[in-house]
Amino acid sequence: MRKWVFRIGAVVLLVAIAACMMVIGRGHTMYFDNKKLEYEDQTYDTYRRINVIVNGEQVAKLSAKDRGMATFMGQKLSFDIEVTKEKGDDPITYSYTVNVPYKEDGIILNLPGMIAGLPQE
Repeated sequence: MRKWVFRIGAVVLLVAIAACMMVIGRGHTMYFDNKKLEYEDQTYDTYRRINVIVNGEQVAKLSAKDRGMATFMGQKLSFDIEVTKEKGDDPITYSYTVNVPYKEDGIILNLPGMIAGLPQE
């Protein structure tokens, strides 16, 4: 009897660890676009330069019409972007946190749309 209790306990523990790792250990790829966006009859133009910084490390340096990417683990990505609107301007820094749906991968974020405050869809 005692042997079966330990076996069942070990199986339950392994299943619990596997469930936790599925949620917190899943890797995601996030793509960042600096492309023109048309939304509800308005056009949001590109920026001259956007630097995407995740955890203090620059992961993408985007010019107009560029796309960059970052890979990360977990269900939430916090990042900063430094935006230079025109040549010679000082960069403006924005901070964002994006919740990532569990079953989705390869999410594309249009940065001019995010800066304008458009919804994530």
